[in-house]
Amino acid sequence: MMRCVGLTKTLLRHMCCAAVLFALCLLPASASGEGSVRALFVACENFLSAESIAPSARNNLALLTSAFARSVAPSDLRVENGTIASSAALGETIAAAFDGAQEEDVSLLYLSTHGIYDPAMPDEPARLLLSDGVSEDSITAAQLADYLDPVPGIKVVILDACNSGAFIGKGMPVSVVRSMNLPLNRAEYKVIASSGGNEDAFYWNAGGNYGAQGSSYFALALYHALTPQGGQYEADQNRDGAITLSELSDYLLRANGTSSAQCYPEQDDFVLVSYDVQAVSSAFDPSIAYFSLGNSILTYDDPTLTFSFTALRDARISYQIVYHQQGRWMWENAQRILDTSESPDGMVSPGRKERALSLSVGSLSSDVAGYALLQVIAESEAGTEVAESRLISVQPIVGNPQLSLFAPLSLTLGEGRELVIEACHDFPVSLTLDVYTSRGVHVRNLARSVPSRPNALTPEASLFYWDGRDDAGEYVLPGQYALRLSTTVGGRQYGAVFEYVYVREGTVMMPVQPIG
Repeated sequence: MMRCVGLTKTLLRHMCCAAVLFALCLLPASASGEGSVRALFVACENFLSAESIAPSARNNLALLTSAFARSVAPSDLRVENGTIASSAALGETIAAAFDGAQEEDVSLLYLSTHGIYDPAMPDEPARLLLSDGVSEDSITAAQLADYLDPVPGIKVVILDACNSGAFIGKGMPVSVVRSMNLPLNRAEYKVIASSGGNEDAFYWNAGGNYGAQGSSYFALALYHALTPQGGQYEADQNRDGAITLSELSDYLLRANGTSSAQCYPEQDDFVLVSYDVQAVSSAFDPSIAYFSLGNSILTYDDPTLTFSFTALRDARISYQIVYHQQGRWMWENAQRILDTSESPDGMVSPGRKERALSLSVGSLSSDVAGYALLQVIAESEAGTEVAESRLISVQPIVGNPQLSLFAPLSLTLGEGRELVIEACHDFPVSLTLDVYTSRGVHVRNLARSVPSRPNALTPEASLFYWDGRDDAGEYVLPGQYALRLSTTVGGRQYGAVFEYVYVREGTVMMPVQPIG
């Protein structure tokens, strides 16, 4: 585990987190007309073998119990703060909290703690620490599934932890995932992890006149996604009154640049939150709202970052730029830039603001490309707030990215396991990935000019997942399929092809005849 040093005058502190968020955010019974929702929120923040994550873990509880309060009746919500110190104790608490659940019900479990996984030892399963500061234990994905499997109904598991994607085999190389046991990757589970299996996740902490503040960046993004502001839910992309798992996943990738949220299933229209679009009102009053990033993709010859936001109150605004080097975020070298557009002390008055910053591309890992993080920090009478945390990709103007593709040789339809696709590239690029039959018939677009992200993989790679469905959402026919990857750098197109994916139905064995 790693703790990053303090960075700013407001004592912003970033550390490798390990919160595990098990959450189920289904339709409330009153909205769906089906079943009921139960919730269990657990925080561990003082440990024997790891650093304390106080007060962020308890602040995570406050954020997320508030976010889910509209979906869960008080009598069905249970909170355990610093009281669970063993796997057995967690199992007993799960059984008690979800006692009486029926097939049409939903159960919500949130756990904030440290996570442990060493990518250099892929045969050792990822673990989540359980501790009350006096005794300590850990839990694996298989143990968690043993406790949750007896609970009827749907279980949505949200993991906010370093390497949390390892619980669902996401954010990890093909060579590791193909042999993993994935007990949570089944139809009755909906899973969101805050980071890939090889990635760290992060908290922020701040101290000041308003007490100790902070949370995990992921919990903060999740709270913003599921809590209305300005008369709308930011995660509801089509404004139809329903936030699906896919919409939430897209929002978390966009709103939390510190790590890459992972989901199982990869694309799913399962509704997490439902609301009346005519009756929604703001549930919290942030210092900054309606943030808009001009372009998250910059080039070395034009590294100017443009963005806009609305200040809702008088606040001291600053911008923190963190560069990604040597496979990690360089928090200790972060640049803090005070917004002096309106006042020398950084005070910004209410209203719509347009801003531009020029990145120091010399701080990137090469002369031509790299990643950076833009964080907008607001200080007001309400306290310190990390209002935005966005990933920026600086792409080269010329160069061969040396694309290559890797994937398992087969995918069995309907078993719950997805095909992991590893797309290697030498530097940040925007990738397009398609699935074709062996005779060149297009069946699925998996990515369309999607910017790569730092996934802590060696060699550098982006990961995609295919569930065996076509663009219409139907399972493809058994047979042979090809993957085609492409990108454009300096006006020149580069590509790679992987032609050896055999799709099977049920227990159908090789050989499988190619289809047209």
